[in-house]
Amino acid sequence: MATRIFRVSIPEGLDLAFTFIAACIDSAGLTIKNPETDKITSWSDEGEQVVTASERILPKINSGELTNVQFWSSSSDDMFVSWSRDGCLSTFSLHLDGVDVTQSVAVASKLIEGLLTKYTSKQIAGDVFAVNFE
Repeated sequence: MATRIFRVSIPEGLDLAFTFIAACIDSAGLTIKNPETDKITSWSDEGEQVVTASERILPKINSGELTNVQFWSSSSDDMFVSWSRDGCLSTFSLHLDGVDVTQSVAVASKLIEGLLTKYTSKQIAGDVFAVNFE
């Protein structure tokens, strides 16, 4: 089975783009804190789970120390989100295999609504939202 990934490019710095993405995901019903542990988790390059305090998220994103995070719909269902910076675009990859199709559709809907509402007036060229099956 192919891996399902949403890719979203935001014409902002990582901190503002992450704030936008997180708000869209949150409005679709997922939370950055694991509902069972109340912790924010990501993964190191070595494959170890890392816990980050909420007040440290944006500074760690800006410094490049943090390059991914998990959003949770339940203590066992999560969406892994990673990002990179390329010129004036921040690109996010939302890995959907940890959530069901209904949640994936809700996230896509909120992202598209947010992109069309917030960024329509900006000079954007090219693809800003894609669904990939890898």
